[in-house]
Amino acid sequence: MNQARARYYVLYLHDGNYLYHAAEDKLDAQQVLAYYTTRTDILVLGTYDPHNWYFDWAIGEDDQHAHLIHVNTITDKLRQQHERWLR
Repeated sequence: MNQARARYYVLYLHDGNYLYHAAEDKLDAQQVLAYYTTRTDILVLGTYDPHNWYFDWAIGEDDQHAHLIHVNTITDKLRQQHERWLR
């Protein structure tokens, strides 16, 4: 999928790496989220909407703090990329 058309991103942790999967719409993001949640080698962190600058956590509040800096870094980069694509 062309990332310029991405409406949502699913952020996850795999083998110590913070990664994301671009999704065109909310349904696609929910399907990706559901698939990654079934995998035991992946920790799904949540879904990011760059249009509204909103990150919806998929993990409990107690676990969020450990990943907050990485999530903020990734979402900031995605937001900046998205803004460049819209110009």
